[in-house]
Amino acid sequence: MEAQKRGSAKGKRKAESNVQQSRVGRDAFFNFMKKERLEMGKGANAKLDSKVQEEIANKWRKLNPTENATYGAALEGSSGKVQGSTGQVDDSVNEMGFITGCSLDRFHRTMEKLSNEKRLAINAIGFGNMASLSCTRLHRQLCQFLIQWFNPDTSSIELHGNVFGIGAVEFGRVMGLKNTGEDVQLDCAVEDEKVKQLVKSFDGNGKRVLVKGLAEQLEKCEHVDEDFKVRFVMFALGTVLCPTSSPLVIGNYLTFLMIPGKIETKSWADHRFNFLCEGVRSFQAKKVSYVNGSLLFLQLFYFDSILHGRVYVDKSLDPIVSWDNKSVWKMIKWVRKQGGFDSPTVRVVSKHRPTNEVSGVNVERIVEQVAIRLAPVI
Repeated sequence: MEAQKRGSAKGKRKAESNVQQSRVGRDAFFNFMKKERLEMGKGANAKLDSKVQEEIANKWRKLNPTENATYGAALEGSSGKVQGSTGQVDDSVNEMGFITGCSLDRFHRTMEKLSNEKRLAINAIGFGNMASLSCTRLHRQLCQFLIQWFNPDTSSIELHGNVFGIGAVEFGRVMGLKNTGEDVQLDCAVEDEKVKQLVKSFDGNGKRVLVKGLAEQLEKCEHVDEDFKVRFVMFALGTVLCPTSSPLVIGNYLTFLMIPGKIETKSWADHRFNFLCEGVRSFQAKKVSYVNGSLLFLQLFYFDSILHGRVYVDKSLDPIVSWDNKSVWKMIKWVRKQGGFDSPTVRVVSKHRPTNEVSGVNVERIVEQVAIRLAPVI
């Protein structure tokens, strides 16, 4: 009799688990559908024809289970609430549910189609190894946590009990961007006739350029010329570096991008970091429901800050290159086992150091990590 009760209870728990997994799976697909709608420039309630719906469904089927899970991570929990880093339902995190226009997978797919010559040109204009971006997913639960603990007014973030100062230097180091040169000024009038003509040539509406159109144009560019460089910068801004709530890029950038050789003179890391600070500041003040700026930077900075012995990445490379989806997922699982994103048991680096300018290898960081792994467990 007692064995039957145990068997019945076990079967009930298994059934409940299957129902929960099914719900999260459906929620993950709906989140994926919303993201695809945004990339197409469609509204949340816009009607899609059967052909487009089938295309989105086929994209979903091609994702592996790990990639599927990233779209449902923000919906784990009960009653539609978001779980905190420790697994408990956290109302404060739930209140900070956010929308982001980051489109890492679109950027990655487009870059993979570019020739080595085009990749070298991207590096030469101050965008480093961005074309080799490996992480194509944002972990929403982690990003929510990082948004909460990032202070844009003091340019600092608290990770596992340690406060790190972050700024343009760190943004450039993590994202592989140039951090010297002129400020990016966007105060020139968009109504300028020359700018309007250039925006029109990008298939824009006079003030904005559609990200999807930029991707298609980059693939069709036959020559590595100024036109290619401008289109790449606009595409990178709209998908990874300065994304907004919509899949569009403002035409203001073209007021200086249209000047030959001007791209290389700008301090891109400084502009991107300030853009992120403004985006997080507005969101934290509850002025908007979306977060403008590169949440990928916050995610990669977090991973690069952790000292651990379970996930290995090449520290001689920029974090934007060294962290791929597989290593990210392993890290997330490891951190959860240690107690979550706010667990005091997770050890972090004492200080981030720039890579060696000659070799590109962060020797001090590697030595520090080896020492941690070899240290006796107390």
